[in-house]
This record gives sequence, structure tokens and C-alpha cells, in this order.
Amino acid sequence: MGLIVVFGGAALVGLLMFAGAGSRLAELRALAEARGWKIEKTYTNASRGYVVVRVSDFVVTIALTKERHVGWTVRVELPPPGAPKFDIRPSLVGALVGSRVQLPYGVSAHSSEPEDTRALLTAERCQTLRGVLDAAEVRCDGEAIIIVQPSHVSPALIPPAVAFALELAAADRYGLDVLRALPGAVFRPPTAERAAGVELAGPSPIRLEAVRRGELVVTRATIEQGVLPDPQPDLAALGPVTLAGDRTGAVTLTWPAIERDPARLTAAIELLRQLGGAPHGGAYR
Repeated sequence: MGLIVVFGGAALVGLLMFAGAGSRLAELRALAEARGWKIEKTYTNASRGYVVVRVSDFVVTIALTKERHVGWTVRVELPPPGAPKFDIRPSLVGALVGSRVQLPYGVSAHSSEPEDTRALLTAERCQTLRGVLDAAEVRCDGEAIIIVQPSHVSPALIPPAVAFALELAAADRYGLDVLRALPGAVFRPPTAERAAGVELAGPSPIRLEAVRRGELVVTRATIEQGVLPDPQPDLAALGPVTLAGDRTGAVTLTWPAIERDPARLTAAIELLRQLGGAPHGGAYR
């Protein structure tokens, strides 16, 4: 009899949690539809309701729950190469992803990429953090922007939280504005496989983009078909770059970090043009 009571009680709790998740899912669907967000998927998990929407080409997952320490979460997936890893919390206890970074308006973060975190979290964005998202944990794991609000924060703040996460996701995190301003540069939007970048005319296409190398994101310039010289040319005007070739015939210049100096980038383009092989099907694909 005791076992029946135990199992019966467990089943009742499960049903109540499922019913709660269902009501939260309905609330999220209504919110998404009211905002005109395209719903791609909905599901429940224990006491949480989830809705996956697409907003401005970004995939956004929103979860609503009634857990003790979490009321709702927003997650925005990032295109390559992601964004700098950081962790901002009302209390920095447990935010151990790197060095402490002091930002405007008294915002403190922990980050393994402090300079890129400072470039991303501008004074205006920190003001938003200190206002609308003051109670939230805001972090990036390199692949997504994640906002976690405690249970006392109203779901009515989900839309501004989504807007803030989307702003970070769409921001120029790694010097793309400098690349786009280079003479002759043609913007290439991000895909699932590679970051946004620019292409320029040469003996074969030249591409400049930011790529992730382990914990770091660096600037890379590549000509599709080139000849690696021996001995290597003087690279002093390009800064601390590495020149290399691969089996496909590509020749690449890679900086140890994000390069934002137009003079160095222009010098790299000119060098790659000098090293370029024969054209094959035009400058752009």
C-alpha cells in the first residue's frame, strides 16, 4: 500500500509538472506570436516550456520555468567564429571563465578574452545591463549569448532581453567594420561553416575573415591559389603575422589576434596578390 501511495504521489507530481510546463509553453507561444517571431519548434522538459524562434536570421531559444533560482532564459546561437567568452552576474561568485574585466557603469565581467569583451560590451550596452537586465546573469560560452533571469523577474522582460542578446549577436565583434572599409572589399555574410568576411580581387580570390583558434579569435588573410616563396619575404609592414601554405595551393597570412590596422591589412592584400597563382574562374565565386 505504501509503494502505491509513493508511486501515486510521484505520478501526481509528474502530471502537475507537465501541466505547469504546458501552461508556460502556451504563455511563450502567445508572447512569440504577439511579437511576430517565427516559431520553429516548441517542447517541454519537466517544469520548463521551450519555444525556438527565428529572429533576423538568428535562432533564439526561450525557456520559462518556475524553479527556485531561475524564472526564464534566453539563448541566441552565434555564427562562426562566435563571440568572446564572458560571464556577468549580479554576484561574481562562480563566474570563473577568466580574468576580471571592469566595464562602464560599474559592470564587472570575467573573461578569457578581455580586450574583445571590452570591445563588445560598450558603454551603451553596459547601461542596458545596469537597467533592464540588472538582476540577470549574462554570459557567452563562445557559441551563444545566454541570459538567465531569476524567478522574481517578470516574463514581460523577455522581449527586451531577446533584443539585447540579438544586438550582441549581430555586433561587430572581431573587426569586420575595418575589413569592409578596405578598398575593393566585397562583403560575404556568415554561413553555418564560416564567419562573415570580405573578398577582394586578385589572381585568385583573396578572403579576409576572423577565425577561432582554440580559445582565441584571430584575423586571417588567404589567397586561394598562390606560391609560397623561399626565402620568405620581409613581413615587417604586416605586423606579427605567420605566412604559410597548404596542400590545396592556398597561401595564408595569420595574425596572433584581431588585426584592425588598415595599413597592415592592405599590405597583406598586396603581398598575397604578388604571391598569387594563375586565375581560375574569376575573382569571386
